[in-house]
Amino acid sequence: MPAPFLSPFLVGLLAIPVAKRVVKPLVRGVVKTSVGVAMEARRAAQVIGEELQDIAAEVSAEMTAAQIFDVDVPAQGSASTDTTKPRPPATATPTTTSTTAASTAAAGATAAGAAPTKSR
Repeated sequence: MPAPFLSPFLVGLLAIPVAKRVVKPLVRGVVKTSVGVAMEARRAAQVIGEELQDIAAEVSAEMTAAQIFDVDVPAQGSASTDTTKPRPPATATPTTTSTTAASTAAAGATAAGAAPTKSR
């Protein structure tokens, strides 16, 4: 009767090396794939971060240009069409023309790190 207990034990001893040969490459493949997916996710997150920084720089440049022109920047989706602030009373100094003001705004936007935008 000891033979039935001995037989599964011997089968287990023989099966372990075979299982190691099969399982190790399988686990290695899973880990390799997981590392690849993690690297791709990191790259995608970096690209998204760069795009958000670009958007923030553009908004900052628009806000700076709006301050130069004394114009309120409306929130997206607002129905207000009048975005100009009332100007202070005229002084004895000559005012700049719109071309000079536009070039000043473009220079300010370029200095802020954003490409100059076309005026509407």
